[in-house]
Amino acid sequence: MNPSMSLLSNSEFVEEYISILLPIETLIANAYRENPSLHDHDVLRVFEALLKLCKAKFQITPYLNISLKVFP
Repeated sequence: MNPSMSLLSNSEFVEEYISILLPIETLIANAYRENPSLHDHDVLRVFEALLKLCKAKFQITPYLNISLKVFP
């Protein structure tokens, strides 16, 4: 993560990380289309779990398992 990230405006952040953000946005849009019962809080829980996993991978904090809703 860029240490000066907190100094970036939203548009600067998007410009710098578009190669990461666009695939994530596409996956989320596809998930909503495939699972109409999916709610924003379900997606937020996935992001929280992903963030915890990334932090644990970089040994910032231990990973604690999160129970996520499974869609058919």
